[in-house]
Amino acid sequence: MMDRHDIQTAIAAIASPGVYFGDARLARELARRCNEYSASIVREYPDRFGFFASVPLPGISDAIAEAAYALDTLKCDGLVLMGSVADRFLGDPEFEEFMQELDRRKTVVFIHPMSAGTC
Repeated sequence: MMDRHDIQTAIAAIASPGVYFGDARLARELARRCNEYSASIVREYPDRFGFFASVPLPGISDAIAEAAYALDTLKCDGLVLMGSVADRFLGDPEFEEFMQELDRRKTVVFIHPMSAGTC
């Protein structure tokens, strides 16, 4: 399909609803599996694909750890974040430590639009 439409490179990313479904352990496992799978596609087709890694928010320490793994080990191109998770928008003070880490790393972030369930 990419060749038919003259697309040179695509960036893979998990879209809405992301990897968090109310279970932190499952979110960690799902983010890791998705990120490792995406990295394998990039290894197989390095001139055709990149990827934005998923993180298991709202777990701050888990999200920081997965971001570090995806950025440092898997060499992702950036992160994809949902516009809200667990009925909290990304600007919620709860996410400040995570955002500061992304800022410190000068991480590229794609924000996928998603409204909180309370909207």
